[in-house]
Amino acid sequence: MKSKLTAINSELSHLRTCISKLVSFLLGAIVTSGFFNRPTFLVFAVVPVIYWVCSATKRDQYGRWFGVPLTGIVFYFSSGALLTFVTFALLDTVYFNHDFTTVAAKSWKSCIEDSFSMNSVQNGIQELLSSLVVTPWNFIKYNTDSNNLAHHGLHPWFTHLVVNLPLLLGPLYIPFIIACVIGATQLLQSDRETTKGSLTWLSLMALVPILSLSMFPHQEPRFLIPVLPVFVVMGAKLVSATMPGKLSFFALWVVFNILMTLVYGYMHQAALIPALSIYQQKLSSSSQLSKSYHAIFYKTYPPPRHLLLLQTNNTQASVYELAGAPLDTFLQTLRQVQTGCSTSKSKCQINIFLPSTVTPAVLKHLPEKTDVTSICPHLTMEDPPRLRAWWKRRLSFQDFIMDFCLNILTVK
Repeated sequence: MKSKLTAINSELSHLRTCISKLVSFLLGAIVTSGFFNRPTFLVFAVVPVIYWVCSATKRDQYGRWFGVPLTGIVFYFSSGALLTFVTFALLDTVYFNHDFTTVAAKSWKSCIEDSFSMNSVQNGIQELLSSLVVTPWNFIKYNTDSNNLAHHGLHPWFTHLVVNLPLLLGPLYIPFIIACVIGATQLLQSDRETTKGSLTWLSLMALVPILSLSMFPHQEPRFLIPVLPVFVVMGAKLVSATMPGKLSFFALWVVFNILMTLVYGYMHQAALIPALSIYQQKLSSSSQLSKSYHAIFYKTYPPPRHLLLLQTNNTQASVYELAGAPLDTFLQTLRQVQTGCSTSKSKCQINIFLPSTVTPAVLKHLPEKTDVTSICPHLTMEDPPRLRAWWKRRLSFQDFIMDFCLNILTVK
C-alpha cells in the first residue's frame, strides 16, 4: 500500500513538473506576444509574472518543489519568449522589408564563397541584423523622443495620478488610495504571512504600470485601461469589507459611469465624423476640375480619411493633420497652402477644422471674411471649455456653451 502511494505521489510530482514547464514556456510566449502588440504590455505584466513565479517556486512541508525550481522556470520562460520574439521579428521583417530575402540570400552566398570564414560570417550577420525590422523597438524609439510626443501633446509627469485616474475611476479613486496605503504598510511588515491574500500585490499591479507610464510626457486616460480590472477588484475588496454606506457608494459609482459615458461616448471628439460627412458631400457635389480643396485639421484626432471617399489619383483634395502642434506650425502650414493656391491657376478653398476653444487664437491670423460653421456637441480634453472664465463671469453663458462645438473655418 505504501509503495502504491509513493508511486502515485511520484507520478503527481512528475505531472506538476511537466505542467509548470509548459506554463512557463507559454507564459514567455504570451508576454512576448503582448510586447509585440504594444511594448507597454511589459509594465502591466511584470508584477503578475513575478507573483506567479513566487507562487510556482514554493515548497511543500517536506521541502519539495511544487513545480520546478526558479532556474527551470527562467529557462522555459526564456525559451518561449525567445522563440516567439524570433518568429515575430522574422514575420515583421518579411512583411515590412521586401528586400530581406535578397539580403539573406546574398549573405548566405557570400559565406559559401568565402568557405565560411570568420569575416564573411560576421559581415553576413551584420547585414542580416541591419535589415531586421523589430516593430517594438521602433515604437520605443519614437515614444522616447519628446519632439515626436510634442505633436500629440505634452503633459506633466503627475497627469496620470492626478487627472487621468480620477477620470477613469471616479469614486473608486478613494479606495485605490486606501488600498495603496494598506498595501505599503503590509509590504513593510517583516512577517510574510500577513501579506497573504492582502492588497499588496493588487497595489503593485496598479502602481507599477502607472508610475512607469508617468515617465513619458504624453499621457492619456486610455493608456491606463488595462489596469481597470485591478481597480475594480481592489474597490470591491475594500468597499464590501470596510466601507460604511455601501449602497450609497455604489449608487455614486453608477451615476459617475453614466456621466462619463455621456461625456466620452457622445461628446468627446464627437463632431469630427459629422464634419467629415459635410465636407465629403461638398467634395462630391463639386466639379473636381474647377477647384482644389485643402482641409487642415488642427487640435483634433486624426480624421479617418476613408470617409472622404477620395480616389488615390485625386490631386485636387488635400488633407493636413496637425494634431496638437503649436500655433506657429499651424500658421506655417496655412501660409504654405495659401502660397500654393496663389501660384495655382485653379481656384482654391481652404477649410480649417478645429475646436471652438482654439478658434479665437486662430481667427486673429485669418482674413476678416472667414465663414465659421459650428457643429455640436464636441469636447476636446486637450483644450477644454473655459469653465473658469465663465465661472468668474468673464465669459457669457452662450459663449461657454459654444465651447462644446467644432468649428469649420472657410478661408476665402
